[in-house]
Amino acid sequence: MDFFVTEQLKEAEFNHELTVKMKEKLIELLFKYKCAFATDKEPLGAIIGHEVDIILHVEKPYPPLLRRPAYPASPRAREAFVV
Repeated sequence: MDFFVTEQLKEAEFNHELTVKMKEKLIELLFKYKCAFATDKEPLGAIIGHEVDIILHVEKPYPPLLRRPAYPASPRAREAFVV
């Protein structure tokens, strides 16, 4: 669990109103269910039976931020996608 705290939660920000005990319980909960959260390798909804659907409540044309790809590809990578 030390690796989980030092590496995977190193950029996490916790509410400053949490007590030390509350923060410890939250970290234990996050560690216990860490496979339920998105990572750079696994998308959100990676748990079978608990997939996540994202429903947009915005009509077309979408605002610029929604039109951007989730993971921008380099020109070289874009060429590889086109067959």
